[in-house]
Amino acid sequence: MKPTNQIVITGYGIISSLGIDKSENRLNVFAGKQGISNYKFSYKDGVVTSPSGVITGELKEHSFFKKYNILPDRASHLALIAADECIKQANIDFSKIDPLRVGIVVGTSLGGMKSADIFHTQWIEQGIEATDSDLIKQYPLHAIADILAAEYGFQGSKVVISTACSSGANAMGFGCDLIKREMYDIVLVGGVDPLSRFSFAGFNALKAIDPNPCRPFSASNGINLGEGAAFFVLESDEYALKRKASIIAEVRGYGISGDAYHPTAPDLSGNGALRSMMAAKVNGTGDIKYITYINGHGTGTSANDSAEKKAWKAFVEENTEIPLISNKAALGHCMGAAGAVEIAISIMSIENSQIPPTINFYKEGEKNNGDINFIPNKALDCQVNGVISNSYAFGGNNCSVLLSKYEKRKIKEAEACDIVITGIGCTGSGGETVEEFFETLAHGTSWIEEIDTAGKDFKTKYVGKMPKITYKKYVKGSTLRRMDTVTKMAMVSGKQALNNSGLRVTPQNCNRIGVIYGTGTGPLETIENVSRKMITEGLNSIDPNAFPNTVLNAAPGQFSIANMLKGPNSTISAGSVSSLGAFIYATELLRNNQADAIIVLSSDEWNEALQIGNERLGLLTKSGALPFAIDASGMILSPGSTAFVLERKDYAKERGAKILAQVYGYSMTSDNAPLCSFDPNGTQWSDGMNLARKMSNNMHIDYYASTSYGLPIVDQKELKLMEDMLDKDTLIRSIPRLIGATSGSLGSYGLLSCIYALEKNEVPNQGDISEGVTEAFHSLLSRTQNKSVIEYAAVSAASFGGSYTTVIVGKVS
Repeated sequence: MKPTNQIVITGYGIISSLGIDKSENRLNVFAGKQGISNYKFSYKDGVVTSPSGVITGELKEHSFFKKYNILPDRASHLALIAADECIKQANIDFSKIDPLRVGIVVGTSLGGMKSADIFHTQWIEQGIEATDSDLIKQYPLHAIADILAAEYGFQGSKVVISTACSSGANAMGFGCDLIKREMYDIVLVGGVDPLSRFSFAGFNALKAIDPNPCRPFSASNGINLGEGAAFFVLESDEYALKRKASIIAEVRGYGISGDAYHPTAPDLSGNGALRSMMAAKVNGTGDIKYITYINGHGTGTSANDSAEKKAWKAFVEENTEIPLISNKAALGHCMGAAGAVEIAISIMSIENSQIPPTINFYKEGEKNNGDINFIPNKALDCQVNGVISNSYAFGGNNCSVLLSKYEKRKIKEAEACDIVITGIGCTGSGGETVEEFFETLAHGTSWIEEIDTAGKDFKTKYVGKMPKITYKKYVKGSTLRRMDTVTKMAMVSGKQALNNSGLRVTPQNCNRIGVIYGTGTGPLETIENVSRKMITEGLNSIDPNAFPNTVLNAAPGQFSIANMLKGPNSTISAGSVSSLGAFIYATELLRNNQADAIIVLSSDEWNEALQIGNERLGLLTKSGALPFAIDASGMILSPGSTAFVLERKDYAKERGAKILAQVYGYSMTSDNAPLCSFDPNGTQWSDGMNLARKMSNNMHIDYYASTSYGLPIVDQKELKLMEDMLDKDTLIRSIPRLIGATSGSLGSYGLLSCIYALEKNEVPNQGDISEGVTEAFHSLLSRTQNKSVIEYAAVSAASFGGSYTTVIVGKVS
């Protein structure tokens, strides 16, 4: 094993209810100040005032919005403020960095929900024609990453983690993986979420809101919502020292786990929280005695506080002098930003040699807390060597990050291991099962259909049809009734993949089997339904059983519960590259020995809200023309869900698994296009293919799955990639021409076609292309197969805002 570099932080920025920058937050948090104040949430049935961590006063106007002529959204505005402070401190000389070597990972739960709320209200109250389509350009979660990339000119990854309240911390973890893998020199990571009446309505329905300022760990009566953002510059210590940057702190390690317990409540035993802390400690090569204190999730709800106390006790063992604190009484629960904001405060504690207090602590509550020191109400002066910052979330997503002072030390890289695919599944446009989808590929069957739009708020008639799915074959009837469409689809494809792999989940191995999920649309149907009731009927109309399904990580959480999967669990939502991004994240977790096997899930529904939004933005075809057609003018949307079982190769071989393919290379690149667009002159998609091929030792690509979806600008960019970056005899087929564009599952359907080509030693049947396609594309699609064995295959996907992801797989070596 060779020595490896440490991962360090060279800049950070924060905005919260305690201050608009680091200085204000530092002053107030250690002084025990409270950022909670009364905030009014307005609904049709009245105005409700609730203690909340609101950033008071008008935000300073940011030049980005005027420069690009777009409306300021609260989330992106907060993100820019915190990221600006972070970038300034890191002192990056932009003239000396390769923009392809700088990535972005953002954690958020709500993203542009406030803009979406305005758009949805316009639609309901004034009709669809009266809506401002610019509002929904900032609704997709990846819009925040697109904005940050455009502002700073970064051209690496634009990943968005959306694991509800653990999103910001999880973003830090994935950013570390990307630096460790040497995919980038610098990664900007962080979390952001605004206060939203949508969230308040949901938590109010769950009876989780404390009507008074919350008291975590003492009088645990509920949460106060908050808002904020925090961002960090990550790099290897070698790179930071080379460019003479000041190192603030080190990220020694992180851990993620799944409870597989309940859609909203934490595992009451604290086992899920314990496993994420243990993983952070082990991966950070840290002794328990090295940890000065634990910055807890500490929401103020009875279930969370009780479970976290149990996790603390099991983690510290006899080291009961290690304090457990909460920042949420000071600044509220910042949702997807909470983990990032609390990591920033943890870094301040290292800098300040102080542990921040758990304020508003109810002294009488101490009698039931045993040996735990919560640092009540007043900061403690002491040397802070190491901090574990915890974040937990709906869906059972746990994340713990271990931070410390930076000291150069010798650490060894983990033993290299190959990653293989041992199981596949799918359902949606193309077939109910993967066998039916392979039949679609074998015969070149089109799943594109025209639908009746009479009485609808959209006019575009073309969609990829949905097969009739026998859900009861895969999901118990008692749980099926509580699931929305996107979750049911994920359950079907995931169960197929598990069955196909022969992987048996047991109490002995379930902690080492995880789920990484990718989605472009998320549970849009559920979100729209809940939002519609909120707008038309008011606060008290919200169904407490429906609200938990509005978080993007609800589907993988349900799948984990149904299949007892307690390993690493995370969700990526970055548009059409989501499923391939999830595939890459799973590969990195396996390489880092955080799991033995991971099910990579994706699921994206088709519904009227999705069709309406894309039509308002002018992104759908009016004629039904397919990708690469001469008269192609837009997408044909379709539903789809895919699943892959990824395993460490040694683990798969030991259990005698049939290996379908091996992972050889991948990349994530981006351009700096305007929102909801692409840079027509950018070369970053081709650059990404070049990087993936370099990772795979420039192996010959026998088959390439095209995923362009009918927009001329996208088709032309991928056409150039195919002409310039692929081998002259690479066989090419377009999957969206058969099944439509399956949103975030787009790339994974192309990846399934790669498995088909490797298994069958033949490429998919494209159907009739004799007429209607461009001359250049016809030339590429007309290549004939002159090899009896297909050894290596590749797929790329492109997402609005200019994100590109490539994966290369092949027969096992």
